[in-house]
Amino acid sequence: MTSTTIQIDSLFDRKFEKDGDDFVIRLPAHKCDLSLFDPASPVVITLEQGDHHKATDVDSQPPVEEGDTLTVDIEEVGRQGDGIAFVDERFVVFVPETDLGDSVMVQINSTNDNFAHASVVEDQQGISTEDQQRPSE
Repeated sequence: MTSTTIQIDSLFDRKFEKDGDDFVIRLPAHKCDLSLFDPASPVVITLEQGDHHKATDVDSQPPVEEGDTLTVDIEEVGRQGDGIAFVDERFVVFVPETDLGDSVMVQINSTNDNFAHASVVEDQQGISTEDQQRPSE
């Protein structure tokens, strides 16, 4: 049996589903490259428990800072319904009141070593959240 190791990045908040006698984990196709595998051969996937999102370099800093404004794409939806975007492919940004596929300008409200919380300042149509909250005249 040939062994090939690939890393599947940013599998945040994955849930196991029961399908008969099997457990299923759904993986977003854009997060893993399975072109290395022969589709006619079985694939064995090993799961390891641990915090693989945590920064490994003691001196490393999050790629964003509180107050930063940037445009992100919502690639996943978390357990509590917040949109999840990724910066530098692995750094998680939680964005409430967004939907899968949204592209929004956000402002970073708080940061941690491996994730940040942000709020939408402008949606994909270029409408600011202030304009959305103003009553129509």
